[in-house]
Amino acid sequence: MPLIQLLAQQVASQLDIMFIYILEAHACDEWKLGTKYQIPQHKSLEERIMAAKQLKQTLDLPENAILVCDSMDNKFDTMYSCWPDRHLIVQNEIALVANQPSSYGYSRLDIFDYIFTHINELGISNETKQILQKKQEELFNAL
Repeated sequence: MPLIQLLAQQVASQLDIMFIYILEAHACDEWKLGTKYQIPQHKSLEERIMAAKQLKQTLDLPENAILVCDSMDNKFDTMYSCWPDRHLIVQNEIALVANQPSSYGYSRLDIFDYIFTHINELGISNETKQILQKKQEELFNAL
């Protein structure tokens, strides 16, 4: 299971989860990667919203996960350097941690480290902690 799904499913009852859909990372009309998804780069906000809804269904995100879209001038992506994907933990409109660039995109270990450091404050159960620790070990061993 991809990290983003795991985190969303495991912590959705304790934290607010928000996905901000930005420009398409592998648009079929720009930088096609594989054939599973055929999503062209969005030319309107309506197209971006439709692609975001498709992503939410594909990832089987929790019902309470909030899904919003970046503006067509990509203000959020520009501000937080999110392309192709980035994970942030935000509290009171302040980014507490953002995963940092690595050789192959953004490392997800930063997010795990923050969660484990603040696990009690975040109200995450021991069962969820064990699931996340296992995923963290898998990611670390894959390096």
